[in-house]
Amino acid sequence: MDSMTIMLIDNDRNQHERFREIIRRIDPTHTCLKSFSTESALDFLLEEESVLPDVIFLELQFRAGSGKQMLKKLQASTKLKNIPVCIYTDSTQDSDRDATQKMGAIGYVVKEDNLTNLLESVRSVIAKN
Repeated sequence: MDSMTIMLIDNDRNQHERFREIIRRIDPTHTCLKSFSTESALDFLLEEESVLPDVIFLELQFRAGSGKQMLKKLQASTKLKNIPVCIYTDSTQDSDRDATQKMGAIGYVVKEDNLTNLLESVRSVIAKN
């Protein structure tokens, strides 16, 4: 597997640490970008000289805005619409899974306590991209 750049957009610092560890276990050569808000992520991604990620993992719930709104913005951007986006969330609602899939998300990973299962779910998404 070639080295990839993977971005996590999530407002929970603990999730970023956990996700970085998961990515390191999958492949230590992968680069992990982080953003704690949809606004800062969009600003970064739209910078002319920014390195675009190969895949984005996106939380659904934020204090300001939502992951669904961010997914719409990514899909509407000429520059960003081809970056695969996987939902990475606590939500187990089928309605969220269905809605985000219809909006173009390539996957839906529920953050679970079992690190081995979570690692395999993330690995599966990365392997498809």
